[in-house]
Amino acid sequence: MKLMVLNHRYTRPLLVALAAATTLAALPAAAYADGSQPAPVTGGIPLINTAEKIGPGINLQHVQALDQKGWYNAQFLTVDLSNSAVGTDLLTAGPVASGGPLSVAANKAGAVAGVNGEFFDIGNSNAALGGEVQNGQLIKTADIGGRQHVGVSKDGIAQLVDLTVNTTANFSGADHGVLSINAANGGGIPADGLIAFTSAWGDYSRNRGLTGVANDQIAEVLVQNGSVVSVTPNGPAGSGTIPDDGFYLVGRGASATAIRALQPGDPMTLSYALANNVAKTMKFALGEGGTIVSGGRVVGGLDTSIAPRTALGFKDDGHTLVLATWDGPGGTGKGGIGIDKEARDLVAMGVQTAVNLDGGGSTTMVARALGEDTTTVRNVPSDGSERNDPNGVGVFVSKGDGKAHEVLIKPAPGSATADGDLKVFPGLRRALIAQGIDDHQTAVTIDPKSVGWAVPGASVENGTVTAPAKIAKPYGVLKVEAHVGREAGREQITVLHPLDGLELS
Repeated sequence: MKLMVLNHRYTRPLLVALAAATTLAALPAAAYADGSQPAPVTGGIPLINTAEKIGPGINLQHVQALDQKGWYNAQFLTVDLSNSAVGTDLLTAGPVASGGPLSVAANKAGAVAGVNGEFFDIGNSNAALGGEVQNGQLIKTADIGGRQHVGVSKDGIAQLVDLTVNTTANFSGADHGVLSINAANGGGIPADGLIAFTSAWGDYSRNRGLTGVANDQIAEVLVQNGSVVSVTPNGPAGSGTIPDDGFYLVGRGASATAIRALQPGDPMTLSYALANNVAKTMKFALGEGGTIVSGGRVVGGLDTSIAPRTALGFKDDGHTLVLATWDGPGGTGKGGIGIDKEARDLVAMGVQTAVNLDGGGSTTMVARALGEDTTTVRNVPSDGSERNDPNGVGVFVSKGDGKAHEVLIKPAPGSATADGDLKVFPGLRRALIAQGIDDHQTAVTIDPKSVGWAVPGASVENGTVTAPAKIAKPYGVLKVEAHVGREAGREQITVLHPLDGLELS
């Protein structure tokens, strides 16, 4: 559903408004005669404000606006977590110490939408700074020093959560406290500290948190099936694939001395569990960069500098999830908004609690159009392409009954106009396809031969519409119907004014 479209009738008033940019912040958000609920524009002039259905209870709103700080684009994904067909989970690139494009992670997992997630050890291990719970399982702890976390429970409640983990390694007849699991610890490991890595870490160096520490203060041990396999008495800690049935302990100082005393065959176990009972109920959780909305109010003292931003918020007692991105032209630091505006926009949407996720070049929103099987990037990442992020938040829709409950008419591949609308010049052709969606609004394959096409006032063959060479007025409309069994899709094609000429650009 299109809420507002900028067209030629508004060009002159807009130019006048742009000349008076110093007054933009005082202007109210746009009003809509059809009573639709537009995405928030907290000050400034909205140029585009559109809404798109992504799935049952899942809607994506796109805002392009101009305020006194410049242009920005915003994407607001609203998810009804109470819908039984809807789910969420952590998206990852693979191993903890790796990264990849969000769209690849989303499509591999079968998500219908998602945003990038936590801040990470960029330029090094790429591991997220916070803990990770995926599909109810703890993947990693936060870096030493802790981190705030957010997620959604298995019963579909978005909430802040404490991911404190109780971890011990038992060897030499005693329990030894372990400070982290599968964490990069770029800030360093304290003297006498002990850390652990499982196969989930990947093959990146286990020495990241020990950079600058003397090698005689470092030792590590490989354990498989509850027994010591090998001891490396000096640093640096190694790298390489960790066996699925094994783990490494890496020690500094006194912990390194304790590791050196071990022999192959000695028994050892690693035990870890979430300490908080609520955390044990989470479907997914990840670290975040701080609360920006609390109790439906903007938190004070937020950063006002301009940059691309990503946020996660929730309302309706956690039953509605809001994922949002903001960006603008010019690259990281030159487009986007301040975190203060990020929070104001979310409050305007009724969000009760919101946290800031990784922004800058990481800011990415992906979504799947109805009838499609894969997601595409919906914002403009400021690096010029998707960044290799370690994780993200994914939204999922379970498969329905597999029957076409709705027929969608779209441009055939390679036939879409720049704005995605259906348009054609007089006497020329526009190729169309029919796509189906089931009762969960997931894609259903339609045999092109089973589609019956009808376009009054024009000819159509196998979905290719030929517009009449002459029309009664400068702008005409062709009404298209596609019938598949008992279902029918309807769409309109705008017939443009005849071409006056062509110029290369």
